[in-house]
Amino acid sequence: MEDIKINFINTDDLIGNKMYKAGLKFLFLVALTEVFPTFDIRYEHSVPRGMLGVITGDKILTQEDISKIKGKMCEIINNNDKITKLNVAFKDAIKFLKDKNEYEKLEKGIIVVQKLKIETIKVVYQWVMINHKEKYKN
Repeated sequence: MEDIKINFINTDDLIGNKMYKAGLKFLFLVALTEVFPTFDIRYEHSVPRGMLGVITGDKILTQEDISKIKGKMCEIINNNDKITKLNVAFKDAIKFLKDKNEYEKLEKGIIVVQKLKIETIKVVYQWVMINHKEKYKN
């Protein structure tokens, strides 16, 4: 039997940090839309030691609202809910991105699919599913 070397990835590694941020973004999105179903967030870019996002909805969030979102995030974490990456058909990805007004991602996705001539695409963190939420299932 051969010895196997295992390298652990943590947030000090570039890829580990990107994975962690993607997970946090998705966790925040799920919590936000569970507490405020009509709200959405669009991440602009990273800032030193953080991320900049724009939340859209039908009211301005208060400190109490933010506490509710944070509480929902903690609940999801404490439940150890599983996050699963999905593969979806191109037409379903187009519909989802249009519904979310993600036209830049839609345009980039169409270009990639046309170049690769594929019918099913692997998708990014927005298309993961938390096991207890039916609304994220295909």
